[in-house]
Amino acid sequence: MTVLSTGASRSATYLNATADYRAPDALTFRLAPNVAAAMEKRFGAPATDYFKGKRVTVEGIVQRRMIVNSQYGSAKSFNRWTHEVYVRLPGQIIAVE
Repeated sequence: MTVLSTGASRSATYLNATADYRAPDALTFRLAPNVAAAMEKRFGAPATDYFKGKRVTVEGIVQRRMIVNSQYGSAKSFNRWTHEVYVRLPGQIIAVE
């Protein structure tokens, strides 16, 4: 996929196939912190900056996850579905063009 947008949190770095990660056809590669750190070391730039605009091939399984609205730590309502590949190991990133 071509990475059109990126994001990061304490628990993961996100590479998105659409400009709006909430779009119904969005596909997201969720990089574990160890993978993001390895990519930064390898490419010399944070993953959120380096991968933007590049075509990335990843080996993994696309999972459909339910996103819920929560309040005070408990689920309140269903929001949407998202499709993501969780990248746990640096070797899962096969190619960057």
